[in-house]
Amino acid sequence: MLDPTSKKLYVKRNAHYGLCPPISELRGDAAYAALGLTYRHVFDFVLSYSGMERIGLGRDDEDLDHFGDINEMRRIGCLLKPGGFLFLRLPLGHDQITTNCYRVYGRIRLALLIEVENE
Repeated sequence: MLDPTSKKLYVKRNAHYGLCPPISELRGDAAYAALGLTYRHVFDFVLSYSGMERIGLGRDDEDLDHFGDINEMRRIGCLLKPGGFLFLRLPLGHDQITTNCYRVYGRIRLALLIEVENE
């Protein structure tokens, strides 16, 4: 079982009983994976479900980083293969930060977030 607080990555293989090609699943912390060149441009897709809006807001002993979400998008860009997909769930509305709980993405912040170029 995966420890959600672990910084280690693990690979899970699923043969689907011969019905389709084996699928490899690699899970872990994107910031940790981006530090290792081994994991550069290896993912076909990345799924970010409820988390991007909290990065860099100083929660849970995290340092305050006004561009934490944008920097995380850069890391994700490094992890994706060229032509890879990012499935991203964000709260949308008027640009705002609700205390240090989460950001709401509007026209300004969303544009900053999605215009990050892949390296």
